[in-house]
Amino acid sequence: MEKLNVKLDNPLAWELFVNNITGYDNSFIREVLANYDKYVKLYGKNEVDNKLAKETSYAPVDFLKGLPDFKGKSTNILINEINTAQRDGNYDEAIILIDAALKDTTIDRNKFLNALRFTVRLDDRKQYPELWVKKCGEYIRYIAYNYSERKDPYIHYEYALYLESLLKQIPSANLYVPESVLEKPKSGKSEYTMRPDNLKPKPHLSDK
Repeated sequence: MEKLNVKLDNPLAWELFVNNITGYDNSFIREVLANYDKYVKLYGKNEVDNKLAKETSYAPVDFLKGLPDFKGKSTNILINEINTAQRDGNYDEAIILIDAALKDTTIDRNKFLNALRFTVRLDDRKQYPELWVKKCGEYIRYIAYNYSERKDPYIHYEYALYLESLLKQIPSANLYVPESVLEKPKSGKSEYTMRPDNLKPKPHLSDK
C-alpha cells in the first residue's frame, strides 16, 4: 500500500488497514492520528476510535497522552500506568490506580479487567510485599466475579489457583481462612457465577 501510494480516504484501503495493519508505529496510524477529524467524518467516530484503541493498547503513556481524545484512550493510559508501576515494583502506586479504576465507570471495564488479570498474576519465584499479595487475591476474585466473558476458562482457572494457594498456606492444625474469602466482596458482584450476564434464568412453571 505504501509503494502504491494508496491513501486511507479510499474505502478499500481503509478496510485493508482496519483488518490487516496492526501496531501504533506505522505510517497509516500516524496518518489517522494527524487527521483524526477527517477520518471520523469519513468512517464514523465509533469505527475510527475502535481501531485507534486497539492499536495503541501497548503504546507508551507519554505517546498516548499526546493523541486526540478518542474513546478508549483513557483506558489504555490507565492500563499502561498500572503495568509500569507493577513492573517497576511500585506496588503501592499500582494498588491506588487499580482501586480507583474499579470505581471508574468511564473506562472500558472488560478491556481493563482482561489486562488486569495478567498484572496481578504472581510469580512463585519472586518475593512480593504482603499487601500486594493480599490485594492481588482481591483483584483475582473481582475479575472472576465480574469479567463479562464467562466462556473464558482461564479466568476461573486463575481464581482456582489462587484459592489453592490459600489452602496450601493453612497449617493442618490451624484451619484459618482469610476474611477476603469468607466476606462478600466490597465492590462489584456479590456472588460468583459462570452464568453470562445476558443469559436469563430458565423460567419456572410458577412464573407463567
